Amino acid sequence: MTKEERGRTSFTTEFIQAVSDWQRGGDARQKLRRGVRLKELSAEIDERFRRCGLVTYRQIALEKGSIWSLIAERKLPETVSAWTLSPGVAKMFKGGVPPDGWQGVIVALKPPAGSVILNLDAIYRSDEFLAALESDQGLITGYADGAGRYGGTQSEVILEIESLDSSDIYALGGYSADRDTLIRMMFDSEPTPELVRWFEENSRKAGVE
Repeated sequence: MTKEERGRTSFTTEFIQAVSDWQRGGDARQKLRRGVRLKELSAEIDERFRRCGLVTYRQIALEKGSIWSLIAERKLPETVSAWTLSPGVAKMFKGGVPPDGWQGVIVALKPPAGSVILNLDAIYRSDEFLAALESDQGLITGYADGAGRYGGTQSEVILEIESLDSSDIYALGGYSADRDTLIRMMFDSEPTPELVRWFEENSRKAGVE
């Protein structure tokens, strides 16, 4: 199917390739490059696939410096990233528990205006997209590891967010979820009464239990 034949939705082979490439994952550099490409091509499709009125969730694994940025400084830099409409999917991301020494955090937010690059959950519910996907799958490099593997199973929404705030925290989990371990990770120190008071006071200010 040509681009002209798909004029009202722009589900071109290039767009489907970009969707599949994004779903394949990759390292930080690949994700950035694929996110930029997907943003460029998604600008041409129907606006209903570039909005989301529901709360989205994202699981991230943080090391000491990032925990400090999120809880103490209340600002953690973000970029183009994968979010999900399902808390269950977020909890099970990459096995559900980060490696020992890292803090698992699930953040939640309702996408701000203009932040949705592509609502994959919505697009995988589109008969037009599914027909285009069926037609072009043989032309898609790495299809079996991307769109062919995941489809719409992750209820995904791709967002471009500048930064996260501690108020966005939905849940803390993983091996280092308790207060004392978090303090050790943040300060390289045993949790003294002063550090415990500081941590609890700033957690209350941030709305984190």
